[in-house]
Amino acid sequence: SVNNLESPPAAADDRKKSRLQAALIFDGKENKARDALQERIEADQRPQKCHAKDFHDLFEKNLFRYCPDLRGKFPENFRLIVSMIKSFVQKVIRGQADSAYATFARTHLKYSLKKEHFEGFGEAIVSTVITRMGKFCTIEVSKIWREEIKAVTVLMWQCYKQASAKIKVAHTRRSKSFATSRAKF
Repeated sequence: SVNNLESPPAAADDRKKSRLQAALIFDGKENKARDALQERIEADQRPQKCHAKDFHDLFEKNLFRYCPDLRGKFPENFRLIVSMIKSFVQKVIRGQADSAYATFARTHLKYSLKKEHFEGFGEAIVSTVITRMGKFCTIEVSKIWREEIKAVTVLMWQCYKQASAKIKVAHTRRSKSFATSRAKF
């Protein structure tokens, strides 16, 4: 239930644990079963290892599902992608979001991206995170991820457009300057 303070999976896990513990009380092999139960509960509570390559492979699959035209532009070195995403996130966490967006925009201008690419990127990130979270991803958590990633991709798109406009202005100025200097000769 939405009003419940615990998330539904946590409440369900608690109910499951209580039922198992209650069953153990009536079982003659209490110690052995209790140890096995405790081990299972602890294993369920341990965070699963998140391997960067697994995350990248799933993200890449999702990204190309939404943006198949980016396949030839996407670096094959997953460590590079993971490094870029980590760097971006770390800058945002440190309060350097403007720098993160500006760097992203500047380094991605060469790809001639469209708004749809940013939307596809956001969907790919959300789909990947939700899949990787598995049973720990509640409706509320997925909603938060969607809202936050949408805000991030909107800002990324705006910065990208601004950087693109600056490049066009600079190119136009250089072209006019070149034309003027040629006319003088």
